[in-house]
Amino acid sequence: KFIWFVLCQFKYWITFALVAANVALFFMSNDDILYRFGNEYNMVFHDGEYYRLFTSMFLHLDNEHLTSNMFILLLVGLDLEKRIGHLWYLTGYLVSGLIASLSSCLYHFCMKENAICIGASGAIYGIIGLMVLLLFVEERKEAGITLWIRLGLFLAYMFYGVFTSAGIIDNAAHIGGFLSGTLFAVCYRRISRRRKRKMIQSQ
Repeated sequence: KFIWFVLCQFKYWITFALVAANVALFFMSNDDILYRFGNEYNMVFHDGEYYRLFTSMFLHLDNEHLTSNMFILLLVGLDLEKRIGHLWYLTGYLVSGLIASLSSCLYHFCMKENAICIGASGAIYGIIGLMVLLLFVEERKEAGITLWIRLGLFLAYMFYGVFTSAGIIDNAAHIGGFLSGTLFAVCYRRISRRRKRKMIQSQ
């Protein structure tokens, strides 16, 4: 039974791979790595170290930071990966994470704050935005209490960081990630509908 359960999870392999990468890098990280690969606008804009926009998405500060992010990634990611497929899901995650990192850089540049930002939450807010829009658009007509509970949980998590940040949570990345995920969902729906129309016409 256990082997069968494991085999059945391969349809969620992107989500498990993302979690595994984040956990592995957390245990491999130290202060030097966080500084070398974290997201900081001077190093990105002035020094041209654009890779930081990507690498910072896979680094975490402590156990609580990692655990909370991975819990939400599993909660949202498993359902979303099944709903839209591996490639769309991975693309949405990475695009949201990169835009979140860029939003963070632009915010700290405007505020003249030299902060090194790390964490997967920008990308996770992106897939939350993606999931919220898809749930609302695709299931609102048959909406039951379960749908509204799920939407409420996602939005509660989104705003939790804003009201409990105490200046240490990168809300610019959260907002950038959420908005980019929502826009990505719009693109996904339009492209999916066009493909369905072409399939119907070709038949």
